[in-house]
Amino acid sequence: MRRVLALFVLMCASGMALAQGEVFPQRAVRLVVPFTPGGSGDLVGRLLADKLGALWSRAVVVENRPGGSTLIGVGAVAKAPPDGYTMGLITAGLAVQPAIRRSMPFDPLEDLDYITQIMETPFVLTANAALPVISAKELIAYAKANPGKLNYASFGIGSTPHILGEILAQYAGAPMVHVPFKGSSESIAAHIAGDIQINFDVVPTLMPHIRQGRLRPLLITSARQFRDLPDVPTGPELGMPDLELPTWFGIVTPRRVPADILRRLYESIVQVLKTPEVAAALDKQAMVVVGSTPEEFRAYMARSMQRVRNAVKAAGIPQTD
Repeated sequence: MRRVLALFVLMCASGMALAQGEVFPQRAVRLVVPFTPGGSGDLVGRLLADKLGALWSRAVVVENRPGGSTLIGVGAVAKAPPDGYTMGLITAGLAVQPAIRRSMPFDPLEDLDYITQIMETPFVLTANAALPVISAKELIAYAKANPGKLNYASFGIGSTPHILGEILAQYAGAPMVHVPFKGSSESIAAHIAGDIQINFDVVPTLMPHIRQGRLRPLLITSARQFRDLPDVPTGPELGMPDLELPTWFGIVTPRRVPADILRRLYESIVQVLKTPEVAAALDKQAMVVVGSTPEEFRAYMARSMQRVRNAVKAAGIPQTD
């Protein structure tokens, strides 16, 4: 029995050594994209999956699981085995959901490991050309002098532009009127017409109208200057740090994936992001590569969630089921 036991222990030790010597991944990896095929999120996910697959010589299979404001797809990631073979694409919208919902199917910070923020593109605050302001500071002063007379657009209650508008109103110390629309095409038409005096939307959507002089850019919602709007200040630069809420994509896994596998995922994704082909593809969509560390990404998510909670509470935005 002692010989048998010794042999068993030796076999287990050899198996562990072999497993520890293997390079992750040893089989196909799943990337859950919480959007329908064809959109910007799906395009980013497939670009990343293709390049990682080539780097690893293993298939990275994109699984589209849309619905529930991304909670269906990301929830599937949170409940997957923590072995590194399931990753998920998340967006800035995930930071909003806990603040506007009475309950969540998972905890974004407790149930997910954060690998890296892939990219970001800021929202830009614009004013209608007829509004007598040329800077964010002048806009704040105008809002104080004309409480309740500024309308701002959003994609709906609880959307990021709604949150940004409420944060701006808090800095101004004056109410502004929230007007939800179904999408950017409707809100921009109303903005240009003057029915909506100010608006938050992403840079690619607003740039054509900014170049034509129809809309005036006042502020961008990131911590960094944006190349397409080099003279437009950021929220933090103007003393409004809570207006650092760009839109972004990032990669997560279920919580408690082994540290060596997390490191392998992070290093591989950053390596892919640094390739000229990927950088050029993201640049065409006005997206800036980030590649933050897991620690930086988790801390950034926590800060974003707190900013949204504060804005929702101050504005009295009702929670939904």
